[in-house]
Amino acid sequence: MSVEIEWPLACGPEAVWRHLTDMRSLHEWLGVPLRVDVRVEGVVEIDHGDGAVCVSRVLACDPELRHLKVTWEFPEEPESVLSVSVGAGATDSSDESSALLLRHDGLGVLVDEYRDGWRTHLTYFAASLAGEPLAMREFWNVHEQLVEQGSHGRD
Repeated sequence: MSVEIEWPLACGPEAVWRHLTDMRSLHEWLGVPLRVDVRVEGVVEIDHGDGAVCVSRVLACDPELRHLKVTWEFPEEPESVLSVSVGAGATDSSDESSALLLRHDGLGVLVDEYRDGWRTHLTYFAASLAGEPLAMREFWNVHEQLVEQGSHGRD
């Protein structure tokens, strides 16, 4: 089973791609970067807290097409595959908006849990991109609020 989310952003595709692959911004929206090598066959390690370290192998990275595909190896879960692409916004051709398309395959019974988790991470990503990062200590509170609000409308 898969999660697919298209997330509109108020920055151009180049700025979104730079922020997505910038090790210095990862702690504001995903977790603490331990190792980041965003080249094919590179490894990305992110500490999500409480000893949960996700190790990903880069399967594809194309800065020109703004596409990244990695394995997702989270503790005590089967390996899955995460793909992220950044394109122009659907309604604005002035390079002032973009859309981030996230697809996470191979989730099985974890699909709903990951859908809500990615929505929370993308909320944090948008705030970080705007230069107004949210406090990571509030992540689970924000997550709970999004679930309660029925944020499923952004798929």
